[in-house]
Amino acid sequence: MFPMPTSSPTTSPGIFYQEALAVLSMLHWCTSHLSLPAHMHVAIFSDNANTVGMFNSLRVQPDYNGLLTTAVDLLLLRALHIPGDDNTVANALSHCHFDITYSVVPSLCVTTFQPPQLTLGVVQL
Repeated sequence: MFPMPTSSPTTSPGIFYQEALAVLSMLHWCTSHLSLPAHMHVAIFSDNANTVGMFNSLRVQPDYNGLLTTAVDLLLLRALHIPGDDNTVANALSHCHFDITYSVVPSLCVTTFQPPQLTLGVVQL
């Protein structure tokens, strides 16, 4: 259990905010104190249905967007840009120059794949 002090009732943003902040605080603690593998899931139980709905749907009123986006930033993989000149393998792969790719990393295994259906766009009827 991780109790935290709350604001006075006259300045408190409300129980929903406090509950969402508690969940975010727990996510922050998990990501900063535990070595979680990329495929690991974190489960946090709450008795506040609005808070559970917010984190399950990733939809919230604008006043709570900061809490939600911070939680997503803590848990999701981020894509980072490395210019092609600084990343020889990625640059060669993106241009299908496999000879260059294998000259840099001879043991690299390059295979093709089929993207998931939902990334292929809207189905035309």
